[in-house]
Amino acid sequence: MSKETVSVVVPVYNAEKFLEKCVDSILAQTYTDLRVILVDDGSPDASPAICDSYKEKDSRVVVIHKKNAGVSAARNDGIELAEGGYITFVDSDDYISETMVEDLYNALGASDISAIKKAEIVGKPNQMLDGSPIELSGTQPALELCRQFVEREPLITAVVWGKLYRKGIFDNIRFAVGRAFEDTLILPRIYLACETVSFIDGEYYYYVQQPGSVMHQKYGLARRCEFIDSRIQKIITFYDNGLSDASYGFDRTLIEIFMTYFAEYLSHMPPGELAVWKPEYDKRGAWFAAQEWIIHNGRTKLNLLERYGGGL
Repeated sequence: MSKETVSVVVPVYNAEKFLEKCVDSILAQTYTDLRVILVDDGSPDASPAICDSYKEKDSRVVVIHKKNAGVSAARNDGIELAEGGYITFVDSDDYISETMVEDLYNALGASDISAIKKAEIVGKPNQMLDGSPIELSGTQPALELCRQFVEREPLITAVVWGKLYRKGIFDNIRFAVGRAFEDTLILPRIYLACETVSFIDGEYYYYVQQPGSVMHQKYGLARRCEFIDSRIQKIITFYDNGLSDASYGFDRTLIEIFMTYFAEYLSHMPPGELAVWKPEYDKRGAWFAAQEWIIHNGRTKLNLLERYGGGL
């Protein structure tokens, strides 16, 4: 495999405290043929100036300054400017080991994606984002990852960072702008566009968990709706692409997973929220999409919906 440029897309917003460590770790990569795309998403802090300073110091750095539109729009803008044959994503408050890009590149082989098996949560040495409860190793069929992504959702397979993608994957795929849980929405489409994914072991990605991050938040009503919406859309994406083959158990599993998400979040709602939950969720459209899908696929599944949601 001849070496080609790897585009590193970094969405930046209010990251002045962490940005230098992030960018320094990228520019220090042993794989040097990089195009580092810093997308300043209208940051009101010193992040724009920090981005520009790196552009002045290193010709591999490209900077975009744009009106704030969220991380999905920022990543999409970065994809548009990507060059070479490969893309990877790094969040602006995280940092990576100096060999991550090279090791992912060397592991790619004939696969469409190479990915790390785990990421360290900075400040929490006994906690990792990994493939639990399954073992990720070697090269795996992307279809098998789709099944695991529905049934168990190993955290490391549910984030876009820590992976090297063949650039062609994104020819017709972009992040959903204005939607929360954007990784959950795009990764099903990415995995469906692939044949195989290769995994590497080692300490490569350092995830800095911020108090306001999605993984750190306690969900209010609107956030619960967005969470369930993203999971339902994930399930429907897989189903609509034919993953109901009996050998994968999708026809049985999809509805069970949907109802698990739904029942779990109903059970955790404080008194009084239930009365407003369904109208709020209806506005987002996914309830009706899921209901139509369930009705289309049989009375047994509809009865499950009525069992959990009929009182709303």
